[in-house]
Amino acid sequence: MLQPFVEEGNPGHNYDAHNTPEIMRAAVSNYLAKGVDGVYAWFLDWPLRAAERNMLTEMANPDLMVEANKQYHLSRRTEPAATLGYDTTLPLEIPQAEQGRRYAIPVFIADDIEGKADRIKSVTLRIRVGNTVTADTISVWLNGESLADESISRNTGAYVRIPVSPHRIEHYSAQWIEIALSSVRPKKGDNVVEVSLDARPAKLGGGITIDDLEIVVEYGVYRTRG
Repeated sequence: MLQPFVEEGNPGHNYDAHNTPEIMRAAVSNYLAKGVDGVYAWFLDWPLRAAERNMLTEMANPDLMVEANKQYHLSRRTEPAATLGYDTTLPLEIPQAEQGRRYAIPVFIADDIEGKADRIKSVTLRIRVGNTVTADTISVWLNGESLADESISRNTGAYVRIPVSPHRIEHYSAQWIEIALSSVRPKKGDNVVEVSLDARPAKLGGGITIDDLEIVVEYGVYRTRG
């Protein structure tokens, strides 16, 4: 059963937003890659529009999703789900700066990144880090390979407006770290992202949290021949 929502915002103050087609494709593709007999959706954004109808069409025709953009967004832990055995890694707490201490986050990818290399336009790892400051030193690995040489940027937007409540604004409390995966890319199947907090300002206590993690796969157009 495919959940209709994805959690956004800060843990403890999050809100539910309907899944995008990219998130739904990733979820369906992962379940099919793991051998399920079928999938079904419920409570899609109503009334159904072109996006929702396309989701249902793609679910019934998995071949349409093979070379379509996907957003592999990891779920967050909730107590009711965890008590039933559906536990997750996120949010992950890194309590203090400790160089070399790695924290692992498993990620499953249905896309054949290597086999479709000539079709893939970009692969981006996005990590939402809570309680961090610009001076923090954070290291990231993918399947044991350092991502230090990849193109890295931080999104430090000051405010996040919550759509379900137009008059409520969340203060800045997190940064998205975006890493363009060019030379180091995920493989089809099981992957492991590792994060370490190597250093932070001497008088700044506490640690950071990994609140969200996703891998975005974008496909390009076919190359011409001749």
